[in-house]
Amino acid sequence: MDQESLPARGSAILLLAVVAISAIGCGSSGPQMGEVTGRAAYQDGVPPSGGVAVIRFEPVGRSAEGYSKAASGDINQDGSYELQTIKPGDGALYGTYKVVFTILDSYRSGKSLVAEQYTSAETTPLEVVVDASSQTFDFEIERP
Repeated sequence: MDQESLPARGSAILLLAVVAISAIGCGSSGPQMGEVTGRAAYQDGVPPSGGVAVIRFEPVGRSAEGYSKAASGDINQDGSYELQTIKPGDGALYGTYKVVFTILDSYRSGKSLVAEQYTSAETTPLEVVVDASSQTFDFEIERP
């Protein structure tokens, strides 16, 4: 056997081993998440507006993977929203959530423009499950 081919063969085997080990580690890293969008409107169909208009998904327990983190998003003038948990548009972790709203006429006054029951996870009647099949949620809320 040629002595020069041994180091080359050893390098090739090492390279294949590194690629194989890397491929084993290439799975989905981190928790499963789904992009979540939708629309919020008052009972008369008018989108909520004010100085502050935010929707939050508050987790009910932990996900199947053991995670528990809220997601939130600004409500746009047309009532549409897109949730984020860590970075814009990343959505929400798979799991069950209570849906709450913070809609204020301005930052300064703090006057709520949504019925009080929708402002707390303990009192909101709205609950959703985020999973692979459900990513769009529309909500009808009441004024104070």
